[in-house]
Amino acid sequence: MTDRFIESCEQEQLHLSGHIQTFGALLMVDDDNYVRHVSDNFAALAITAQVPKVGEQICVPIDALLRNYRSARQSHVFGFSGINDEFSVWVTPQPTGVLLEFVKAASHKVTTAAPEFPVIRDEDERFFYRRQLLEWIAQVSGHQRVMYYQFLDGGDGRVVDEYVSSDAEGSYLDLHFPASDIPKVARRIYEQTPWRQIADATSDAVPINGDGQLDLTLSCLRSVSPYHLQYMSNMGVESSVSFSILNQNSLTALLSCHSMTPRALPLELLNHISDVVGMFSLRERGWESQERFAFLDTLNLSSASLKSLLGQPSSNEGLWAEIISILIQQFDADGVLICIDDMVYSNGIVFDSDVLHLVDGWFVEQEESVFVTDSFNRLSDEPLLSEVAGFCAFKLTIGQVRQLRVYFCRQEFIHDVSWGGNPNKPRESTSAESPTSPRSSFARWVEKRVGHCRPWSSLVALRLHHYRRLFEASHFLRSLS
Repeated sequence: MTDRFIESCEQEQLHLSGHIQTFGALLMVDDDNYVRHVSDNFAALAITAQVPKVGEQICVPIDALLRNYRSARQSHVFGFSGINDEFSVWVTPQPTGVLLEFVKAASHKVTTAAPEFPVIRDEDERFFYRRQLLEWIAQVSGHQRVMYYQFLDGGDGRVVDEYVSSDAEGSYLDLHFPASDIPKVARRIYEQTPWRQIADATSDAVPINGDGQLDLTLSCLRSVSPYHLQYMSNMGVESSVSFSILNQNSLTALLSCHSMTPRALPLELLNHISDVVGMFSLRERGWESQERFAFLDTLNLSSASLKSLLGQPSSNEGLWAEIISILIQQFDADGVLICIDDMVYSNGIVFDSDVLHLVDGWFVEQEESVFVTDSFNRLSDEPLLSEVAGFCAFKLTIGQVRQLRVYFCRQEFIHDVSWGGNPNKPRESTSAESPTSPRSSFARWVEKRVGHCRPWSSLVALRLHHYRRLFEASHFLRSLS
């Protein structure tokens, strides 16, 4: 992926677009009930007989709605009777007032019962309940494709599960997508909003009138980036909905729905689906927590022999050799290297002295005490020649000044990675307004991945912290301080 394309995506101020999508209308009211912003289409939707104007006070029906809302002071959906239609109003607090977004209400309620998720006991149940969730969402939303898009270490993503209706073509299951497809600026917004709907990627955005720029971070109508519109067009998608899946306020996955035709889902349905997705996510996190606890119990048993060695009163060359032998086995590493200040103990495939000098100098300066990468060449602008392709490591201070660093090394593992299109070749455009655009093909593209080691386990960070504590409690290490 070209740096120019990534830089363009990350610099977009998505929350300050100044426009909304066409499936609703927007009104921003300050704390004194004066209109500060209003979308161009407010009158066309026939929401109120008196059309709001910037600088004027709101009309009586909207004032009544806000009196109900201001007793809650949190995001909420209200019903509202317009001139000809019923509306749902997404009401969101802002630093200087309240944001109201009007969308036509559902003509009928969802009658299909949502799936229930008991406690997940194993990976098979996790897959079964996740598949139930995807199928139910496809049924109640009418979208032809529903995907569970998992974010990976490093920012790339992978479709780990997918439901596809009979009238949709192809599959994205198990395909990887580069981090730039969902740039950091967009991920930060996903972390603050439960869902994001793009109802019609082919329609023009509606301008917002008012003084200054309106922050649309929490808006459900915020317009769509031109890059993303082109991305959807290249995929043959005309509408989409994504539901955020968080773990400790960090975005870990998206549940993404695609339709080949325009489709606007009612706010009540979006909230209902979001609640069901949240329940599944809660069960999934509970199962993952249980897996971590079970893993830690296993660690305590498997590390007993190393704990005994670290309890020795003094060190010698033979003791270090035994320790390294155990560490190689426990981390499934091709080599282990231990540094104490300038002293180095190692066995197997490890960094040579020149590369160690660079990697060690970098790691000592990092704030985090553990680190994991499957491609250490990412740390340098210039490729480093080494038998080691990836490593994980931990460090700690012995006494006041002495530094211990332990590196677990793996050699190169050449393997295939399947991508949704070639991620390194966005299509160039001759348009001055849009100098680059997303790749035009999402057909399976297989990369022969070199310069990477075998992937580390998702629980390797827990293992690193556990062994770091064992070393920290070591009798003979404390005697070295």
